Amino acid sequence: MKLRDYQANILSQVATATTNDLVQLDTGAGKTPVEAALAKRAERCIVLAHRNLLISQISEKLAAAGVFHGVIGTEHTRRRCMIDQRRGGYQNHIIADEGATVFAASVQSVLARHHRHRLPADPSLPWLLIVDEAHHAIKDNMWGKLAEIFQNARIVGFTATPARADGQSLSIEKEGLFERLVQADTLKNDSVQTLIEKGCLSPFRVWSIPSYIDDLALRIGANGDYTVPSLEVALSKSQIVGDAVTEYRRLADGKRAVAMCVSIKNAEKAAEEFRAAGIPAAHISSKMGAIEIARRVDAFRAREILVLCNVDMVGEGFDLPGIEALIMLRKTASLTAYRQWIGRALRPMEGKSYAVIIDHVGNVVRHGLPDDHIAWSLDFPASPRFLVPRCPCSECRIWYEAWRASCPNCGAQNLLLLKGTPPGDYYLSIEKLSGELIESARRQAARNAEQDKLQREVVLPAAAGCWVQSGTVGLLCRDLANRMVEYLDGVEDQSMVNVFLETTPCNRNNFGSRNSRFTTCGPSGQKIYSSVQKMAAITLIEADSATQSGKADLIFADPPFDLPGDVLAEILQRYDAPHLVLIATMRQILAFAPLSPWAFSFDFVLDGVMPKQSKSRQQPNYTHQTGAYFKKPEAKSAFDRYSRQRSDTFSAEPGYWPTIFHAPRQNVKAHGLAKNQAVITDILGSFTVRSVIDPFAGSGTTGMAAYDLGLDCLMIEKDSAHVATIKKLLRFVGFGATA
Repeated sequence: MKLRDYQANILSQVATATTNDLVQLDTGAGKTPVEAALAKRAERCIVLAHRNLLISQISEKLAAAGVFHGVIGTEHTRRRCMIDQRRGGYQNHIIADEGATVFAASVQSVLARHHRHRLPADPSLPWLLIVDEAHHAIKDNMWGKLAEIFQNARIVGFTATPARADGQSLSIEKEGLFERLVQADTLKNDSVQTLIEKGCLSPFRVWSIPSYIDDLALRIGANGDYTVPSLEVALSKSQIVGDAVTEYRRLADGKRAVAMCVSIKNAEKAAEEFRAAGIPAAHISSKMGAIEIARRVDAFRAREILVLCNVDMVGEGFDLPGIEALIMLRKTASLTAYRQWIGRALRPMEGKSYAVIIDHVGNVVRHGLPDDHIAWSLDFPASPRFLVPRCPCSECRIWYEAWRASCPNCGAQNLLLLKGTPPGDYYLSIEKLSGELIESARRQAARNAEQDKLQREVVLPAAAGCWVQSGTVGLLCRDLANRMVEYLDGVEDQSMVNVFLETTPCNRNNFGSRNSRFTTCGPSGQKIYSSVQKMAAITLIEADSATQSGKADLIFADPPFDLPGDVLAEILQRYDAPHLVLIATMRQILAFAPLSPWAFSFDFVLDGVMPKQSKSRQQPNYTHQTGAYFKKPEAKSAFDRYSRQRSDTFSAEPGYWPTIFHAPRQNVKAHGLAKNQAVITDILGSFTVRSVIDPFAGSGTTGMAAYDLGLDCLMIEKDSAHVATIKKLLRFVGFGATA
């Protein structure tokens, strides 16, 4: 199974990290193949979904990737997975649970089996949990209970709509489960339109039918959407269901269509009216058995049923390329639900020139067209950005660009241009439109969206307790924090702060939090002066000159945790020193050591937490000692296997580098050595050295520790961006040219 370019890009981003990631990929773009490819790479993996239909789709993609796996679910689900694999042309890849290291699983079944002590997966091991339709995953529901059970697991979620229905955050800091949002580099802007141009999604046409629904009678529930009772009352006063049959005949006759309905009663009525008109139709709902649902879906796939009416069934993750039309008979206030519905019809198939979308309830007016760009975020509610004004045709009701003189579908004149008023019940505050005006409006809308982002993301906390991401400039901000906040409180245009923070040097050095929002922390503002004086004493030199004279008594290397081990070995070969202090993950260590030209004697190895740390959080005394400390048994086993393979090289000979390895936990949630200046000072102090080289300068604390010990410290950088940024930052908060 070969991945598309954007799928491979996402796989690369996720596979080289250890954070809890939420992957955004539009409906129909192919999330499940990426999940299968990621599962194939993992030593232990569980791919989770909350519906049986989704589990069979996951199992089929795992089979396509050649992954043998177990199924944690009902016996019917297991058999359904086997049937779908045979239908897809794959041999049976389902094996007994006892011998499996990869599972396709129902969230509910995993929780139930764990409660009965019959779970075939050991929760204490470091599993990779892949969560399908992960926009539901928060700490307070069943996904959160799963995270509590698998405490050593890494969680990677996949969804087309990374937003909660209630508008709250999915970030781990705000009761979510994820640390960062991952998107394909080529799909961050206009993703749906890009996928349509690539042929990965189908083109579409949208028709908007007048519904005359009384919006004032609708009520919003706790889930952020309209309540079912209020929708039923509003629909009972309209002729939507009868109009649906007529409009299907006119716009999608003979095509396989899915109708989104309000309630089971409403779905049954809609199916009856379609059948009364001679159109094969059926409904599915959560009250039906799994076997009956599967039978009706199979009939729809075989064209025995043309219209499938449903209530919250053909939505999230429902993978059926045969859908040619979407009929919206349910009004929704949820952008997430709307985009999930739309995605069902956009899957391409042979002979499908375009998808037909028939909107009877005004969802398009509220949420925009399917290809409108949406700026997704873990922290802020998503909303579409309307760049081109559009309107429905007064005759055929298809949506098109409002600057056109006539409808491209039926040729009817654009009444908006003729009269200066929009047709029907739709309102557009535009009096006169032209191609030039539309292009100007597009550019202005983009500028407005960027300004809104800057204004929205300005955060100036007045108290301690906020956090700042790692990086040289980021950690310097920990000391600058309170003084800077005090200054910025008086800035009239606070968005100018974000303009500065989004410049290239700041952006590259992870200034602030991962969404580029300016955040700070630190209890003492008086500490700023001594910190600036220390920073001024550190020698910062450029990489070229440092490489030419790259000699020192000790190299302190703290590479990024996702830096490959072979790249790490290549970088460290540029420098010369009798001692090396290396802070790395176990994966980096095992990849780095065989490629390095040096043999190693291990002074001590840390895994996860510092050894013998007391409850009072006093730091242990780091002296030159022999021994190994592991938090996880599997880490010690891996190290022992490696030791036996390279036993001939484990000797401290003159000219070789004594090595300190630190392997943080897989999820990198524990604070590592790089974030504790006192510990680094103790480590450097255990060596008899006069000079230190830091090839990465990733923490900034190396220079502080060297300054305390009176050592010369060379902090190597790719360029002088850090120096310029620090000086500019200090001038910005009123320190002049102190640095």
